Amino acid sequence: MDVSCVITADTRFGRCSYPAKLCEAMACGVPVVATRVGGVPTVVEDGVTGVLVDPGDFLSAADEVHRLLIDPERRLAMSGAARVRAAGQFGVEDALAERQMHAARLILRRQTHEKVVSAGRGERD
Repeated sequence: MDVSCVITADTRFGRCSYPAKLCEAMACGVPVVATRVGGVPTVVEDGVTGVLVDPGDFLSAADEVHRLLIDPERRLAMSGAARVRAAGQFGVEDALAERQMHAARLILRRQTHEKVVSAGRGERD
């Protein structure tokens, strides 16, 4: 993913402290274009880790996504800054690792279940 875009026209969205999707994208080194509402400006450092636009300004959001996509140097700079900020301030690396472990457990559980079902039918791997 080159750019993550999280925007809203509704300022009530800002009542949550800050969206997890922004932190996750930044932890993966993905610069974000987000709406300047609620706690979002505490997550996204405008012009450094991503770009903030006004609520409901979808044209500006689209323009900023386009600008990031056509400017790899700017995108790369924001990508590195986003990863550093997320790792240093939001502790998302641990959260991402936990999600990966949870996904791995689900996959293993499903594979084990499928083997049991296959064995019950007399099928072989």
